[in-house]
Amino acid sequence: MLDEYLEMKENSPGIEVTRPVLPVLVRPPETGEHAELITDPTTARVADLCNVAYEVLLQVLYRLMCHVDERDDQVRTLAAVGVSMMFDVIKPLADVLTTLPVGPEHPGRTAGATFELFYQPDYLLPHRRAAWLMMAEHLSDAAVLANHESATDARFQPVAEASRAHADPLQARRTDCHRPGRGDIVGPDALGPRLPSPHDGRPTMEPGVLSGVRRDRGVAHRRAVQFPSGSAHR
Repeated sequence: MLDEYLEMKENSPGIEVTRPVLPVLVRPPETGEHAELITDPTTARVADLCNVAYEVLLQVLYRLMCHVDERDDQVRTLAAVGVSMMFDVIKPLADVLTTLPVGPEHPGRTAGATFELFYQPDYLLPHRRAAWLMMAEHLSDAAVLANHESATDARFQPVAEASRAHADPLQARRTDCHRPGRGDIVGPDALGPRLPSPHDGRPTMEPGVLSGVRRDRGVAHRRAVQFPSGSAHR
């Protein structure tokens, strides 16, 4: 392969077989290290769309590798979604980014996938139903954003369709339980008679805390994608 490449370069002087990609980020790194930033608004939006898909992919893979109470069919769903996302969501978005400009500060240079994360330490959520809901919600949001970009660039339409197709089985599989798992909320009779507890009559968590956390995380994701040029949303 190297010989063929060298022969091609010799026969066609000046030929470029790669794109002029510059290593860049959407926002400054938390470490304080210097990094070139994307200043083109469209490119920044697409880069953050790719970041959302990348984070969901990590969450899917963590759930797949560390599963505790998923059934076999749910594990197969996680595997199918994770592998498919690499090819029909991450790959096309990364490819599109290599054709988009970094900004006027770097004429002629294009961007690439930045692989930035919005939530560093929490890929694996302990509660199965909450994890599946969050992954489905963020993929649905990504589908909406990709569809919006497709109004001016048709390359985003397949990404929107794929993101929506991957969100659907996660949304459907989150509740089709033959038996309750540790991450599920079940009725009082689902597990049979319950022994008395020393906590009876005493609340252990303020109502609405868990749902509020999930809702805030969703809002943070949407803000990060819609306003990529602002401060870091973490």
